[in-house]
Amino acid sequence: MSSIPIVQGTAVEHNGSKYGQAPPPPSYASNDGEDQQYFNYSATEEATPERRQNPPKQYQDVAWALLFVAHLIAMLVVISMGLTGSNQNAYGGGYGGTIFFVVGVTGLSSLFFSSLALSQMMKHTEILVQVALIFSVLCSLAIGIVGFMIGSIMTGVIGLIAFAFGCCYAKIVWPRIPFAATNLETALSAVRANLGLAIAAYGMTALAFVWSFFWFTGLADAFAGSNLGIIFLLFLSFYWVHQVLQNTMHVITAGVIGTWWFVPSEASTFWSKALTDSFFRATTFSFGSICFGSFIVAVVQALRALEYYARDQNDFQFLVCIIQCILGCIESVLEYF
Repeated sequence: MSSIPIVQGTAVEHNGSKYGQAPPPPSYASNDGEDQQYFNYSATEEATPERRQNPPKQYQDVAWALLFVAHLIAMLVVISMGLTGSNQNAYGGGYGGTIFFVVGVTGLSSLFFSSLALSQMMKHTEILVQVALIFSVLCSLAIGIVGFMIGSIMTGVIGLIAFAFGCCYAKIVWPRIPFAATNLETALSAVRANLGLAIAAYGMTALAFVWSFFWFTGLADAFAGSNLGIIFLLFLSFYWVHQVLQNTMHVITAGVIGTWWFVPSEASTFWSKALTDSFFRATTFSFGSICFGSFIVAVVQALRALEYYARDQNDFQFLVCIIQCILGCIESVLEYF
């Protein structure tokens, strides 16, 4: 596709007045001082653009950051004890090599395919959007055909209905593909200008796979029992760490892209100042908020994993119904907010 011009903002200095008008007197304040409370400066101080765009830096949700660090230290101690114990029994000791192989293969495969997808998206943006839309429609058709082939009439009918709706949807949104491709091209232009984001993402991915490997190998004995409370806490820890890593990378990326859009000069190199500043903010000032939001999502994921685990245990079928009800309520609340 042809190169799409990207219009970025440029930081300019001005006196804070609107359309050349004189600024209001210092005593002026709207909404009973709400403005100065939000930006943390008094009504008698000048509301400069720098103060509005750079609010005072302060740590957010410190308690949640401390809780996450304390939990991580405790889990590392438990995992180290589990690794020591697994060498002395036949239950956990035989799975280390298998888990390492599975985690290693999936990790390397994901890195390869994600890198390949990123490079291809930068070259063929609009074509990939079209292929993705067509592929989703054909998947519904394939499900319907397979359903009839194996004798599942209901699956086949549902697949064909989904295929029909998919065709209608594709016809409606097809003229909008160039607009979607333009948005994707804009985002990829920002990533291309800050390829250090890829290094940061690979680093987070490596940490995630290291955590997964040691979690599986060090906590294998814990799943030998039937204490669902302990199993839930283990699932919660597993997903909480993964969510923190994922959301930290999300915050870093958002900060870099925002800087690239409004102040291109600070976010146009491989490892730009914007990337360094965004990484620092995500791991310090915003880390508590990241831990808090990640914990909420991790609770839902842990309950879902516990549901799958308990579904295979005949003694806990009543808990499956309770967990499904709780998950439905929590997911509704999360979708609302």
